[in-house]
Amino acid sequence: MALPGIGQTSPFQNLKPMALDSCETFGSRSSIPLREPIFANPPKKLLLLLRHTIGDETLTFPQLKASLHRTVEAGFFSGAVPMPSPIGGSAKPDRTAAPKKTPPTKPAISKSTYDEPYHLQGKPQQLVNLYRQLDTFCLSLHPDIQRNYSKLYIGYKYIHTFCCLRIQSHSLKAWLHLKYEEIANPPSFARDVSRIGHWGTGDTELIIRSESEIPEAQRLIRLAFEKAQRNG
Repeated sequence: MALPGIGQTSPFQNLKPMALDSCETFGSRSSIPLREPIFANPPKKLLLLLRHTIGDETLTFPQLKASLHRTVEAGFFSGAVPMPSPIGGSAKPDRTAAPKKTPPTKPAISKSTYDEPYHLQGKPQQLVNLYRQLDTFCLSLHPDIQRNYSKLYIGYKYIHTFCCLRIQSHSLKAWLHLKYEEIANPPSFARDVSRIGHWGTGDTELIIRSESEIPEAQRLIRLAFEKAQRNG
């Protein structure tokens, strides 16, 4: 019996129930007729089944593929999809997915965004005045002192960072690169934070709330600066 397109009726007209039942060998009965690999690349078991059924042991894979292609195009299998032409290779269906929408992202804040206005915005004027006094004092200790702005504090560096300032809602905090036990007669607004989590660099923290505490804070900042000079 010849294959469709070679002069006789398609053998699948008589083999439809058998072919569909045989699809269970390869997968789901309802989905197999729609899967391209079965028709574009028929399995060897299907070739052997058809050879036995039509009594033609000379049936080859190219003949089977060409016949299957014409049969599917004719709509023999319900729900079948158009098959790519076997001539010139098997074309792949376009499975290009629609481009995914990129969710909006928050703009990253660069280091240059952190400046003095960033730290002073919304802060009480009294604390801003205290900050400016200590800021001026730190920069006056040496012409090579660098002032660096980070997200959480303002740092003052001479070889090493010796002081960090942070303006808060109710106080001005300073962290000094100085061990608490190195301070003779530490003031009441100073504390040891060597074993406490904190933002700035150093083991001594000052919590400054009034103008009267500025002179003592300056004394301790100078000690931290002189230590940075010695250790540089």
